Amino acid sequence: MHNTANNADSVFSDKVAGLPNEMTDRIYNLKENIFNNEPEWITERGRLITEAYQKYEPEHLYVKRAKAFAHILKNRTIYIQDGELIIGNYAAKHSCYEMYPEYSLQDLPARYVNFKMETLLSEDSFAAESDKQIFRQIKDFWQGRNMRDISDSAMPEDLVKLRDRDFCCNPYGRDEGQGHIVVQYDRVVKEGIRAIIDEAQARLDETRLNDPKGYHFLKAVIISLEAVVDFAHRLAFKAEEMIKETDDESRKKELKTIAYNLKVVPEFPAQNFWQGLQAAWLIHLLMHIEQNGFSISVGRIDQYLYPLYKKDLEQGLIDEKFAFELIQNFYVKCMELTIGGLKISLTQTVTLGGRDKDGNDMSNDLSLMCIKADRATQMVQPQTTLRWHRNINPKLVDEILEGTYQGQATYAIVNDEVLIPGMMEWEVKEEDAVDYALIGCNETEIPGKMLGGGLCRPIVVSRVLDLTLHGGEYRYADVLAELAPEYDHQWRMQKDKKNPVFTRRGKKLGEFSGIDDILEEFRKHVAVCAEKLVAAANIMDDLHAHYRPLPFASSLMSGCIQRGRDLMVETDYFHWAVGLYDVVSVVNSLAAIEKCVFEDKIATQQELLDAIDNNWQGYEDLHTYFRKAPKFGNDNDYADKYLDIVSSICIEELGKYRSLRSNGTIWLEAIARAAHVFTGSHTKASPDGRRDWEAMPPSISAQSGTDTSGPTALLNSYAKTRADQYVGGVISNIRFHPDLLDNSENRKKVLELINAYFKKGGVHIQINCVNKETLLKAQKEPEKYRDLLVRVSGYVDYWNNLDRRTQEEIIQRTVMMG
Repeated sequence: MHNTANNADSVFSDKVAGLPNEMTDRIYNLKENIFNNEPEWITERGRLITEAYQKYEPEHLYVKRAKAFAHILKNRTIYIQDGELIIGNYAAKHSCYEMYPEYSLQDLPARYVNFKMETLLSEDSFAAESDKQIFRQIKDFWQGRNMRDISDSAMPEDLVKLRDRDFCCNPYGRDEGQGHIVVQYDRVVKEGIRAIIDEAQARLDETRLNDPKGYHFLKAVIISLEAVVDFAHRLAFKAEEMIKETDDESRKKELKTIAYNLKVVPEFPAQNFWQGLQAAWLIHLLMHIEQNGFSISVGRIDQYLYPLYKKDLEQGLIDEKFAFELIQNFYVKCMELTIGGLKISLTQTVTLGGRDKDGNDMSNDLSLMCIKADRATQMVQPQTTLRWHRNINPKLVDEILEGTYQGQATYAIVNDEVLIPGMMEWEVKEEDAVDYALIGCNETEIPGKMLGGGLCRPIVVSRVLDLTLHGGEYRYADVLAELAPEYDHQWRMQKDKKNPVFTRRGKKLGEFSGIDDILEEFRKHVAVCAEKLVAAANIMDDLHAHYRPLPFASSLMSGCIQRGRDLMVETDYFHWAVGLYDVVSVVNSLAAIEKCVFEDKIATQQELLDAIDNNWQGYEDLHTYFRKAPKFGNDNDYADKYLDIVSSICIEELGKYRSLRSNGTIWLEAIARAAHVFTGSHTKASPDGRRDWEAMPPSISAQSGTDTSGPTALLNSYAKTRADQYVGGVISNIRFHPDLLDNSENRKKVLELINAYFKKGGVHIQINCVNKETLLKAQKEPEKYRDLLVRVSGYVDYWNNLDRRTQEEIIQRTVMMG
């Protein structure tokens, strides 16, 4: 469905445009089953993978991993909820969370929700006595064998120091699987798993003589995929059993169709839209069962399912209303995939719309239907990202703006016009770049061809600047006792004063000749971080390739079968995305130093050093001047220029290296899940006027309360972000007062503002539209605001899930009135 219309609502059918933005009773009940369930840790997956590793210990690693996956699928508890149309449960108990002991014995909900970074699972984590006993057995087997223990043992001491002191070298995968991927959902829908098995079988015979590693890998692929087929048949048999148990004739008919669907997909090509959604869901589910990685996303669902939808509609096999209900069911199923019940979003993302290489609009009725389904279900995931371009149908953006006004916060919009050429500058072919999708917190990926991501591969540049200003001296050795008591920081290396985090020393405040001198010294410290980060990431990649290959996921990536290599070894494209999630704090700090120290001479360098070392106490007049210094977000090049300067320094230093995996490139991204609050909570005062422990500006967004020049100025600053620098992804927040979106005329003005922003080169925008009064009421009466959603930074969360500091940071953000 390609078109070039950019102003005609008739591109979308009237029936789809007229679908009510609400859940059906069936979907409402399924959502309530998630909300009303009390999540708990259960041991089933942990027990099954432990059994498999013990049973298949002598096998080749690839084959052992595949047989463990098959053992889980053969023996895991399955059930079908009343009324659901898309089948396949994540956990043995609804909305509970399973163990992945091969990766970590950490309590991840405690880590990601409460910032308790080193909390281990214990017997007390489990409610049932039988689970406590099983946990003891699991723990005994995996201690010393899980990825956290393996990586901690393998990582050199100097890299551990940098990691634990929050500078860099915190490579993704210490506690989690790879994640950050979109596999070939489209191929499974169009060709089926059996075709992939046949391809692997044919290649297997070619590898026996000359490629033993490839031979074992392909055996593992075949074992994994046959297990997927058997699992689908188990679900089909379960549906057939349930037909006998119900007297509801309508439900019997649904279960009969469900059973038939699961005998067809994912083994064979989907015959209709219902089967296409079912196939996509099973693949998505099993991606999460094989590993516990974040940001596994479903890609461009409106593109690969549209041909089935269109055919069914033309043949009278489906109507718009039932298709809408199926999509809503798919969205609710995605919400079942969490770590910690409702506590943690895994940042699954749906990508919609976009253009082809000729600039034609790729949107269709499913694009609009998915936006409406997201709005109707009101959940934190999957997140919806719309690809904007000059020929986009404005109805899609208007639907997002109207949904945002109604309280849905999962929408984001990105710009094809800069991201596609930006990726091409980083060695991505045009035909692949135009097919990009978003994963997680807004990271760019090529579905089925690229492996990347790297939220946990940051260079924490605010810490690096602090180090620069202090001559390489680490001033956090005594910080532990000062931290806010609600945070359970266990930075063990911070207690060690005898072993400095950096060996190099340099100039400090009081010794610099000017701002350029500071930047040159900053570059030297960035260079140290870059070298050590690359070393740490290469070590972690090698450990995952050696200990935790992913044969199932690999079977759904282009080229892995033909190469005979796991995705942890090689993919068509690979990149590390190095995060600069606190870059705006550095931008603002450098602008303040230039203005207040070197230009206006309000303070000497030594006075500034003393002020930040004393949390600005006793220096209130100076604090006022530095707070009022030019800030990013006001279309003032005095501050905004430093975004390009700092980003260029980091790119140039990182560009000296490549990944050992696939000779991959290193991309920048500026994405903070909620790290701006967490890092701020253990970072001392800075020249931008921040006091000790205050939140950082999130990603490439203004510091809360400092964007005082209106929405056009704010977006003009954001538009100075270079997509060729941040091709990995950025987050740019804006908060509108609800009055700006409360009617079609006002939304049209906001649409014009967004169009102008993207035409200037803006990369990304996401909108919060909740007034301060509502947020304050939600703090006082949380039980009345169970469904209140907010954009934190790279992800969406329920307001009641956020800790007090994160809530306060959002409340303090500037509300744009017009």
